Parts: sequence; C-alpha cells; structure tokens
Amino acid sequence: MFNLKKIKFSLIFSTLCTTLFSLSYIEEFEGVAKNSLGEIVYVEKHEQTFIDGRISKGVTRFIDPFGNDIAILTSDFKLAATPDYEMNNFRRGKIDRVQIKNDLVEIGIKSSKHSEFTVKTIPLEKNAVFADGLIFYLFDHVQTLLKKRTLHARVLSSARARFFDVTAKFSKLENGVMSINIVVPNIFLRILVPRTQIYLDVNSKRILKYSGLAPIRDEKAHLQHVVIDYHYKSDLVDN
Repeated sequence: MFNLKKIKFSLIFSTLCTTLFSLSYIEEFEGVAKNSLGEIVYVEKHEQTFIDGRISKGVTRFIDPFGNDIAILTSDFKLAATPDYEMNNFRRGKIDRVQIKNDLVEIGIKSSKHSEFTVKTIPLEKNAVFADGLIFYLFDHVQTLLKKRTLHARVLSSARARFFDVTAKFSKLENGVMSINIVVPNIFLRILVPRTQIYLDVNSKRILKYSGLAPIRDEKAHLQHVVIDYHYKSDLVDN
C-alpha cells in the first residue's frame, strides 16, 4: 500500500524546494539616448528576467521623443552571450532574427514590410557574441579584464552574416565602476564603427552608460552615434 500522506508531503516539499532554489526576478530600467548635440533621439525601455541570478529573457522597446514605439528587441538567453533574438524595426519594417541550432547560427532577414525573409546559416564560432549578449559576456569575464586588461570576442553582424573581431580593453575601475573601451581591429570597419565605451557596475552587474553606435538607425535610416545613460526602476523606488 502506498502511503498517501508521505507522497503528498514529498510533492509539497519538492515544490517548495524548487521555488526556493529557482529564484526569479525582473529587472526594469531605461536608457536615454542622446546625440552629439545633447538631444534625446530615443529612449530604451528594458525588462529582463533572471533565474538563479542568470539572465533568461529580455525585452527592449525603443521609443522616439514623441512617445512612439519605433523598434523592439526580444531575446531568449539560452546562453548569456549568444541569445536567440529578434529585432523588429517598425520604421523600416525590417526584422533581424537570429537563432542557434546545434553548432550553427541561422540568420533570417526581412529587409522591408513587403519583402520575404531570406535565411542564411553560418557556423557558430568560439567567443561568439550576439546583440545585447555583449554586456553579459563582459560581466562573465570581469576577472579576465582585471588581470589581462584585454578580452577578445567575435561579434555577429546579422546584416553581413559573419563574425568580426572585437577587443574589449580595460580602462579603469573606480568605486566599483569599470570603464571599458571596445575596439574594432579592422581599420576599414573602424571608419563605420566609432570607438565604443561602456561603464559597468561590477557589484550590481548593471550597465550604467554606453557611448557608441546605436543599435537602431535614425529616421532617415542613417547610422547614428549616441550616448546612453541608464536608470534603474529599483533605484528610483528606493530613493
């Protein structure tokens, strides 16, 4: 005979343990992006889900100064540095979709509202980084940056369906804030991609500031350089 009381207790205990040891929470924050004149060009609204201290899901809405949604980035972080993601640009009707399938990267591009998806597949490379996975790649290698002062990565360009070399260079650590310069070794790409600077709070594992190429183009479909300051909802509540 089965002991129903023991079975019920075991099920309740198992559920309780799963809840206690699989803690999840949502981090909400926003980034205000400004151009070289100090004008707000867009605002990022971030919502990130963490499970057991690791990033799991991410949604970033891009909003113009008039309050209109202009793009949305959704990320599924099966791996922190290389999330499956989709960037939907409402201005242009362009969609970039990237997924890892075994040892391959499937890249789907829809260039406009009326075009069809084109799909390319390339091998997944060592030290690969996709989209907003760069920040988590940096956090996972903070000790390397402190000891060796440099960190190498292969950043995916979905538009070109290839990886490019990128070097993160430690600049300084002051009051728990690490400043990092992101450099593109290729001199031809360096013309298109200006120097990028990222400021990270190594204790809270939060990005505080970004200066570099924007992830979305301006209203005329031109590349734009922005400076983004990030503000966290929990900090605003505490204050």
